[in-house]
Amino acid sequence: GGIGFYVAKLLCRVGLTVILPSRPDLSHEAASAAAAISAAVPDAAVVVPEVPLDLGSFASVRAFGAHMRASGSAPIDTLVLNAGRGGSSSGANAASVDGAEVIMQVNLLGHALLAAELLPLLNRSGFVRVAAQSSGARFNAREADLRADLGSSLAAVARASPWDQYSKSKAGACLLASAIQRRLAAAGLDGAAVASDPGLAATGVNVQHDLAATLGGRLPDTKALHDAAAHHAADGALPLAL
Repeated sequence: GGIGFYVAKLLCRVGLTVILPSRPDLSHEAASAAAAISAAVPDAAVVVPEVPLDLGSFASVRAFGAHMRASGSAPIDTLVLNAGRGGSSSGANAASVDGAEVIMQVNLLGHALLAAELLPLLNRSGFVRVAAQSSGARFNAREADLRADLGSSLAAVARASPWDQYSKSKAGACLLASAIQRRLAAAGLDGAAVASDPGLAATGVNVQHDLAATLGGRLPDTKALHDAAAHHAADGALPLAL
């Protein structure tokens, strides 16, 4: 029921075939999402690849990309970079299987690698669209922080909280979209790469943020913040889908 589900549902409704990767050991999630989309959109075309995708593992991203290139997949016209992992201002940073800070790897570095792995399929599109999910948290990131080590190791970001890392990753999503746009133009491809902002949507990532406490407001918890100020995840999906 997060933003990604509603983006996939909207894209199916306008007639696109949607490739919905599953996470390792969580194939039931993707299968359930595909079934729910098909129930709501009877003519929906949803494909769950056999090879899972874990953005917190560079090896997994490369394996997924290799599978997609080898599977005889049709050109990819639209690539949505939406997956996100949150963190609070009081939490502790965690490392990915590659030793990098995991929020930055999942939210930014893994997405950048995924785009590179799928580039041959994107290049075959008549008009390619790449949409990267940002967030209002990007305004918390400072330019100097984005020029420093973003999280190649936990030691590199020892003074940053998980919320700091999330904020930098969402600023980085805008820079990633800009970089992809420049490369599309340089390659002579028709298309556009953009970043979007879902606004304050009532999704699980805000629970990971412990957002009410992280923002320092008077509300007792993130559920109360959602009830007071957030919109539905389906509304948060609209900027990314459009």
